[in-house]
Amino acid sequence: MRGSRRVSYREVTPWPLWVTLLIWVSGLGGGLAVLAPAYKILSESGGAGADIDKRVLRFILGGLVMLMPLFFQLLWGAMIVEVSPDELTATFGRLGWPTKRIAFDDVAAMEPVTYRPIREFGGWGIRFAGGGKSAWTTRGDKALKVELKDGKTVYVGSDKPERLLSRIAAVVGHRYEWA
Repeated sequence: MRGSRRVSYREVTPWPLWVTLLIWVSGLGGGLAVLAPAYKILSESGGAGADIDKRVLRFILGGLVMLMPLFFQLLWGAMIVEVSPDELTATFGRLGWPTKRIAFDDVAAMEPVTYRPIREFGGWGIRFAGGGKSAWTTRGDKALKVELKDGKTVYVGSDKPERLLSRIAAVVGHRYEWA
């Protein structure tokens, strides 16, 4: 629960394993590419690392390399979808940034769908397509399609969009004709 919002339902959808591995390989490779020259400069030039044993310096720099992908994974490693009495919220990671809030007052219709993420949006993540379509997804081909009164459409990724829709309907009751 964030702030004073009362969350009635929460679904956490992590990135698939291949994305997690890609993040770790990229982070470690990029970190080594940046920190290896720093190690060389500090250990050989008599700079700030001249007084430090080379093993300690390797340990410190290696720890920094390992922290980069871990930091990314902890902060943006999953999409969190929450249902409160007034809105549907999708966020990436523990920081809650970026966040997409959809007020139920702005919704014209909702339906669980199977879609083609690569063909329709070019992949997963936060994606925009023509005609006011956007997607907030991490994996798979299932989503809750939310049509807004202003003509825009938002696909909110979910492993079980039918359950997500039923939880929304249970929370909002008969306040809306689409529920």
